[in-house]
Amino acid sequence: MWRFLPGCEPPPPKKVKSNEDVSESAKNYEKNKRQRVFQNSWKQGRTWLVCEDNAMFCSVCKEAAAVDATISHKNSFTSGNCQFKLESIKLHKESHNHKSAKAIVAAKNRPCETPVVKFLLTMNSETKEKLSKLFKTCHALAIRNRPFTDYNWLCQLDEAKGVKIGKTYRNSESAKEFTKATAQVERKSLASAVKTAKFVSVLSDGSTDSAVCEQEMFFLRYVEDGMPVVKFAASVQVERSDSVSILSAMQKAVARYFFKIGWARLRWSFKHDWSSEWPHCLASERTAICHSGPLLHSQAGAGFQRCFKVQQSP
Repeated sequence: MWRFLPGCEPPPPKKVKSNEDVSESAKNYEKNKRQRVFQNSWKQGRTWLVCEDNAMFCSVCKEAAAVDATISHKNSFTSGNCQFKLESIKLHKESHNHKSAKAIVAAKNRPCETPVVKFLLTMNSETKEKLSKLFKTCHALAIRNRPFTDYNWLCQLDEAKGVKIGKTYRNSESAKEFTKATAQVERKSLASAVKTAKFVSVLSDGSTDSAVCEQEMFFLRYVEDGMPVVKFAASVQVERSDSVSILSAMQKAVARYFFKIGWARLRWSFKHDWSSEWPHCLASERTAICHSGPLLHSQAGAGFQRCFKVQQSP
């Protein structure tokens, strides 16, 4: 318009904001002017949304994370989301983690409606017998520490001997899944046996794998039907072979699968051997155990290396 009016000068040009300026302006607005709080209206249609301790949580994801720890990966609604944005809630609702958590909780509450159970109900006896033979083959591989690649030629050997095993589930990936399922059943069986034991010894010793990574192996020793029994518990990778790392690995391996009570309620005794690495670690080992619970006694001598005895208090 100014071009058509005599004596008018052009207005000053507008300053174009760069992306950095816009971002900085938005940050200053969020920091200094905007005070975000949780709105109760956000719960409408979202029964899973919970606000506790000035943070937002997803009750479905938290429940599913107890079954599958991967649900917590890159999921702020299991540890507490403090953004208080409706957009964050909508993104979480459509996320893969939330959908997987809903499926896990639904399967937990209604196990008879899961695809696996429906498949088992429709499976005939011949198919069950074939799968049973494949499971036994995978169990033998695990016991003998054989690689999953042996599973393929073992299936071919069974077929050459006239054993009916079918044409499906004859690959390494199926062998891994069969082995995982077998391990879960064995772990639950061991957990039930340990719960009835009054006194449990946790045996530990160090090792290295093929990648020269420090591993700590844990075994459980208890009395069953009047006879002592030793069962494998877990193998955990540790950052270093010192007392603090080993005790932390033991707590993760044992408490995660077997003990559902606090460590402060456990009574401890400690026995070690005099290997080259342990004289300088003994004092810190005793200190770490004393912080975990009352130490009954400490003894040096031959026997299992790093042997922790745990008595469950009534």
